[in-house]
Amino acid sequence: MTVMKAIIFDLDGTLIDSKEAHFRAFREVGIKLAKNALTAEQFKKWYFPNYLSIWKNLGIDEKDWMKANEIWQKYYHSHENPKLFSNVREILAYLKSKGCKIALVTSGNEKRVSSDLEREKIKNFFNVIVCEDGFKRHELKPAPNQLLVALEKLDEDANNAVYIGDTPTDVMTGRNAKMETIAITTGFGLLENIKEANPDVIINSLEELKKIF
Repeated sequence: MTVMKAIIFDLDGTLIDSKEAHFRAFREVGIKLAKNALTAEQFKKWYFPNYLSIWKNLGIDEKDWMKANEIWQKYYHSHENPKLFSNVREILAYLKSKGCKIALVTSGNEKRVSSDLEREKIKNFFNVIVCEDGFKRHELKPAPNQLLVALEKLDEDANNAVYIGDTPTDVMTGRNAKMETIAITTGFGLLENIKEANPDVIINSLEELKKIF
């Protein structure tokens, strides 16, 4: 991989170990709005950064999608908060020391994302943070719109940037933005699906970024 000036991260499953918190919240929404208790196996198969696909699979009526989002947000914050994966602060500091611009592009909303970043004391590492707010449904992952906004704010070209995420959708998003991609295996994506998405690099921990950059 060539020298990169901009390194853009996904959040959930990449920097924050939030898989269990997500599962509990999705399960609660299904029970409350569709009397459908999401199973762990269904969650693995159905997870997608744009939650609307999960609401559809759970059988939640479109008129209740806004309510589903509200219940999800409430329940996500009602349990123990997700923690960073190991060495996240160290890795971000290392990349900064190498002169890299660091950004965050996530399908999470600004309120929840800011809460997670501030609680874990990593918000100041990012030059740019792009959440779902202000984007239309079709502009979210795997569409490249959020990444393109981040690149514009960073004043960098796609060929000088890499997107790091944990799902095949993240790989598709990076490719659609004409960026190189790194997939990490610690999050929501199943390894076989990640391999099928064909990222430029697959890593098993963020520590491996020191060898790449």
